[in-house]
Amino acid sequence: MQAFNNREIATAFWLLAFATWVLRKPDVRHSLTAGLRAACHIKIVASVCVMLLYTAAAVGLLTMLGLWKVGLLKDTIVWFGVSAMAMMVRFVASDHRGSILRKVVFDSVKIVIILEFLLNTYTFSLPVELILVPLLTLIAAAGAIAGLDTKHSAVAHFTPTLHKPKPVAG
Repeated sequence: MQAFNNREIATAFWLLAFATWVLRKPDVRHSLTAGLRAACHIKIVASVCVMLLYTAAAVGLLTMLGLWKVGLLKDTIVWFGVSAMAMMVRFVASDHRGSILRKVVFDSVKIVIILEFLLNTYTFSLPVELILVPLLTLIAAAGAIAGLDTKHSAVAHFTPTLHKPKPVAG
């Protein structure tokens, strides 16, 4: 069994190609530097460290119960990068302290189920994945943008959206 499947190889290829293209622009490099400086703020670093400790504790507990093995490391890293970090950001940014935990856990379970289904079901040959990855990324991006505003509801109708479109303010 290989460490990475064709979809992961294709995704890495396109991410590397995109990063190479974007980092050639001086204004993007400047913005990236400013963003990295902001990400190193003590409150952000402390929050990420708390989430790392939480994840390590969960993995430790699951290992003791015999439910986690080293073969799940890649899935654990994906979960941390997507679900755990999203859960942390949503919890920190929420105004509704009472009901946020239930909402965050429910939303995280939905994201994990979809992500795991997509990552672990069927993968195509590498040339097909090299075509599918950017195509599906564009469709997902269109759905995400369409979900932000009702003026894009025609697009939201045909793409997967994470949220219902919000009315235009004005």
